[in-house]
Amino acid sequence: MSPTVTLGLQELAERGEITLVPRAFVPTDVDGAFLVVGATGDADVNYQVHQAAEMRGLLVNIVDTPDLSNFIVPACLHRGDLTIAISTAGKSPALARRIREDLEELYPPEYADYLAEIAAIRAELRLALASHQIRQEAWHRLMHAGLLSFLQNGEIAEVQRLVRRITREVLDNAFPEKQADRG
Repeated sequence: MSPTVTLGLQELAERGEITLVPRAFVPTDVDGAFLVVGATGDADVNYQVHQAAEMRGLLVNIVDTPDLSNFIVPACLHRGDLTIAISTAGKSPALARRIREDLEELYPPEYADYLAEIAAIRAELRLALASHQIRQEAWHRLMHAGLLSFLQNGEIAEVQRLVRRITREVLDNAFPEKQADRG
């Protein structure tokens, strides 16, 4: 709710993605809420939002004012199942946003696909390597042997060769007496 809204919020309301109440805040607006966010840009109104939520024992975040918040919202980067959260404990949301933007370049959207491939490899290793300690060693070696680079370059055959080689080496190191059986 707000007497005025941005074009983006207006568009969300027109698509039915949010409900827009075009008026000023009143304390009863938080009745029945579980979580309240105050982002009015007006310190007095934000304080009223905080007070109304606190009196009702609600979760409240007053944007850019951690002292009036009982939870914070980190800046998040999502790449499929990969989520990277950045928090400055409310001290500088602009810095958190900047760091998120920097991370967007380091972790492009393709990381969602890489993670899916890594999950499949992990499932294979769980079947091939019964011991948690041995799997951990294999993962450590895979991550340091260029697995991600091969995935990034689309070199799936190299990924498969690398997984087979490292799995074999880890097993050979763990069970040298059975090395001849694996030939």
